[in-house]
Amino acid sequence: MTRRPLFQTLSAVALIVVVSGCGSDSPNEPAQPLPSGAASVTEAPCGTPDHDDAAAKYVGLTLPQAKQLAKKNDQTVRIIGKDGECFPITMDLRTNRVNLYLEDGIVQNASIG
Repeated sequence: MTRRPLFQTLSAVALIVVVSGCGSDSPNEPAQPLPSGAASVTEAPCGTPDHDDAAAKYVGLTLPQAKQLAKKNDQTVRIIGKDGECFPITMDLRTNRVNLYLEDGIVQNASIG
């Protein structure tokens, strides 16, 4: 009887564990519904939380109006997405920055950070 080296045995076990955890990628499987209370993409575009009270005043403004309001409040503006396209952003938290998502030049969602 031949003995396998330990790393080969562990590699085989790890492969079995990884493969057994994989699901089917079949296009015929129905999509899983969102959990109760989960936000959909239309509620929070580009992965941002729905606008909070501090940022709600930006919703409905044009970009120039939003920039003017941000300047008045000593905040910077960051555009996180526009017309269905999400832009890459850093995940650092800045309490003096307002994140804006625009559609047709109008702020649809805003969050502070």
